Amino acid sequence: MSAVGKESDGVWDEKLSAGAGACMSSERAGGGRGCGESPVRVFACCAGGVPSGAAGERMSAECLSAGCGLPGGKEKNEKKTEMKNIVLAAGYATRLYPLTENFPKPLLEVGGRSLLDRLVEDIDGIRVVDEHIVVTNHRFIGHFEAWASAARGRYRCPVTLLDDGSTDNDHRVGAVCDLLLALDRRRVEDDILVVAADNVTDFPFGEFVRAFAARGTSMIMCHRETSPEALRKTGVVALDADDRVLLMQEKPAEPVSEWAVPPFYIYRREDLPLVRGAMEGGCRFDAPGNLARYLCERVPMHAWKMQGRRYDIGDLKSYTEVKELFDKR
Repeated sequence: MSAVGKESDGVWDEKLSAGAGACMSSERAGGGRGCGESPVRVFACCAGGVPSGAAGERMSAECLSAGCGLPGGKEKNEKKTEMKNIVLAAGYATRLYPLTENFPKPLLEVGGRSLLDRLVEDIDGIRVVDEHIVVTNHRFIGHFEAWASAARGRYRCPVTLLDDGSTDNDHRVGAVCDLLLALDRRRVEDDILVVAADNVTDFPFGEFVRAFAARGTSMIMCHRETSPEALRKTGVVALDADDRVLLMQEKPAEPVSEWAVPPFYIYRREDLPLVRGAMEGGCRFDAPGNLARYLCERVPMHAWKMQGRRYDIGDLKSYTEVKELFDKR
């Protein structure tokens, strides 16, 4: 991956001219638009900033490939960290219009902080994580660049932005293709934590990562949901006595259980070849749960039962309710 670096107030800006060819044509895999050929922009900021000149280029390269390397990051002789945090933030949130017609949902505020800041702040404290990769769209990339610039020095790990090239909801790339884009453009070979950026949680993601380390398999998160209507709008899993996933459904007409699956997943590095080949294998490109469903049919996967609450910001009503709840705290 060749890069032309541009320094601006301690922020490293790397532009890639290659198209977003990380995923196969989704028309062959079940309909819709593939990743397309739009340019991809990578924007990274590190705690403490980047020095000027050649030293800045070297520091930025080291920071992006091996962890922060700056104050708050890992020491030279410390064991290499082994997990990337991939944040899916390229949706258009049409159900929140007009609020999100010209502004990205992940940057809406709840309790004085954006949804994205809440998510990244929590995950940034997990020591095995060494980079936050945020995938957004071309329409909102400017908003995320402004956010990343303002966040400089706030987080231990570098934050990298990827632009998937899409400009409207009718031509969106899809969550699975956006994940594949991140793997391709950042050449990821580590375990990956995959999270959707439009959720608020009241529990630490570190517990999920610890459960993953203990299990040794790819993992999904789940919580009990008693409303059949709600279950028909989300992923649902059937589990055995050891919480191994036996079956996963995505927005089923007839849910097999009351275990709902929020858009939080951990995929181990050994399963990445299957992830990269998912589109060719027939995985649908839109909802992130489609990938988890595809993988659990091919490799062992366990579920971690959520130790708290997750608030989904799905429409104006839910956003207003969650905002009122957290603004009081």
